[in-house]
Amino acid sequence: MDLRAMLLFLCLCALTISPTEASIPKCCRETAVKIPLAMLLKVVRYEEQQIGACDIKALVLYVSGRRSPVCAHPQVRKSVLSILKKRRLRKHKSGAWGYARRGAPSAVRFSR
Repeated sequence: MDLRAMLLFLCLCALTISPTEASIPKCCRETAVKIPLAMLLKVVRYEEQQIGACDIKALVLYVSGRRSPVCAHPQVRKSVLSILKKRRLRKHKSGAWGYARRGAPSAVRFSR
């Protein structure tokens, strides 16, 4: 019986010591208000960090070409949303192939 209790205790200790993402949230400690436009244009997605498990409100930007996310001030959200919206509209206008034909008219009218 003592062996089972000791084994259970060791398993519980191992579970509490091992790092898991669910137990320790990754939080932004500081935010940047000025983000270069070149970086904003490379934003793939973003998440809003709320106060709760983390100490400050922040916008977590996932930028293509960077391993770690960028922590931005929540004021940057408007700029990120407008860039993502323009990118989505441009992709929608370009058609199913994913690129726009240059010099092609947007609508062709046939005369009778």
